[in-house]
Amino acid sequence: MDFVTTVIAGGLRSRAESLDLAANNIANANTSAYKADREQYRVFVPEWVTPGSSEYEAWAKAPDLGKSHVNFTQGSLDRSGGPLDLALEGNGFFTVEKGSGKFLTRAGSFQLENDGQIRNRDGFKLKLLRLDGGPIDPAFRLNPQQQVTIRKDGVVIQNGVELARVSISEALDTQALNREGNSYFSFDTSNIRDKRTGFTLHQGMLERSNYDPISGSVQLINISRQFEMLQKALQLHSDMGRRVGEEIGKV
Repeated sequence: MDFVTTVIAGGLRSRAESLDLAANNIANANTSAYKADREQYRVFVPEWVTPGSSEYEAWAKAPDLGKSHVNFTQGSLDRSGGPLDLALEGNGFFTVEKGSGKFLTRAGSFQLENDGQIRNRDGFKLKLLRLDGGPIDPAFRLNPQQQVTIRKDGVVIQNGVELARVSISEALDTQALNREGNSYFSFDTSNIRDKRTGFTLHQGMLERSNYDPISGSVQLINISRQFEMLQKALQLHSDMGRRVGEEIGKV
């Protein structure tokens, strides 16, 4: 593959990957607490290419979307009216559990179920702690017949009694979290610590996606145009090569 073709092919590949990224962001623009993906490019050179060679120079000019960069900035908070809808203001995540799996999320649409556990619509249980921050008794249950109040500091109150507190976790390195679906992140426990201050918990509210669908639509159009321009450039380069071959054949 010649130098020009390598560069154009790299551009086409990166634009196609960016198109997928932007389309997924737009599709989740109304997903509660969705954190948008951003493009993060790197120079990709295969191991078999010799450093300093002309091939290396060509590959080094080909952009590669190495991985997406998650934008963890906070979305706006909207009043939802759900009795156990929770929105976090500030850094931090809810910890949710299902079987042996534990995940972090900012999506706070929960409800108190008949078994006395607070769960979201996917069946993940909201992790609670004792008031002193220790692990809560596995047999702990709330009364599903009574109203639950959750204070701004995360303390869970029922019938006027402080019973537990919502587990809020902080990631030391947010980019080390792994996206699982659209709302969850898996984590290494060494990257997580319990957070007791620096946040405000709002009951009856939900966090919106931090992705702007209007600017996203404009980005989608721009990426599509860039892809079309690169396709035309590749076709033009191919036609020029064919014509050069034809002219040389006539000599």
